[in-house]
Amino acid sequence: MRWNWVDVERACLRLPDSKTGAKVVPLGEPALELLASLPRVEGNPHFFPGATLGGHLIGLQKIWERIRKEAGLSDLRLHDLRHHFISVGASAGESLYVLGKVAGHKHAATTQRYAHLADDPVRRAADTIARHIRKSLET
Repeated sequence: MRWNWVDVERACLRLPDSKTGAKVVPLGEPALELLASLPRVEGNPHFFPGATLGGHLIGLQKIWERIRKEAGLSDLRLHDLRHHFISVGASAGESLYVLGKVAGHKHAATTQRYAHLADDPVRRAADTIARHIRKSLET
């Protein structure tokens, strides 16, 4: 990831290439704050500089394994964080259409697979619907 890919004014990343080609990734305020707090290495265009001059970090998997171990998260994959992000949005009431745009999904079916709803929001929805039906029957 390069510093010049961040568009702070429009709160997004402008990726020149991805699995699906060039794309824009929206960034929330906490993400922008985190990126702004990262130190810059003069002469290096990357967020995460590597060991070589001007290079980028290589070996993320080893670093992720160390982070997981220290946090006691033995089976958490980086991709699980993406699923969780979308699931939290779904639980908060965001539409699958909007969540698909945030995730950069081209197909709604992909977003549906990501948006695992926790039991509590689903149960809350069932309770709300049932209360409305009961109220309509009482009048």
